[in-house]
Amino acid sequence: LLPSTDHTYSGLSAQMLCGDSGNIAAFDLVCIHTTTGEVVRADASAVGTARAIGIAPAAISDTATGTVLLQGFIRDDSWNWTTGGVIYTSETTGALTQTAPTTDGAFVQVVGIALSPDVAYINPSLDIIEHA
Repeated sequence: LLPSTDHTYSGLSAQMLCGDSGNIAAFDLVCIHTTTGEVVRADASAVGTARAIGIAPAAISDTATGTVLLQGFIRDDSWNWTTGGVIYTSETTGALTQTAPTTDGAFVQVVGIALSPDVAYINPSLDIIEHA
């Protein structure tokens, strides 16, 4: 069943340690830090942060453990997705976008698809493509 109320999710999740000194906000995309192995906010601008593994359904403070939705459904009533549209890792730290990155040197990763204006199916691809 799809989430029927704001700020709910269902699917495969894990408890993960946050290593992002800026903290992770609710609905931020996260990746694995290449040195520490902790989760940090994903960003398509650099290869080290371009490979999102999931989304945080709630905020996670630095050095705290929190939930990461690795694959599943998530709802945020403030979203306004185009239904059926692909969702990408953004060049804005932690953000999702329906516009693929176009900056030279940025990385394109599909992380999900919009099921409605406020519900996304999150299933990050392990593949990234560098925009040139």
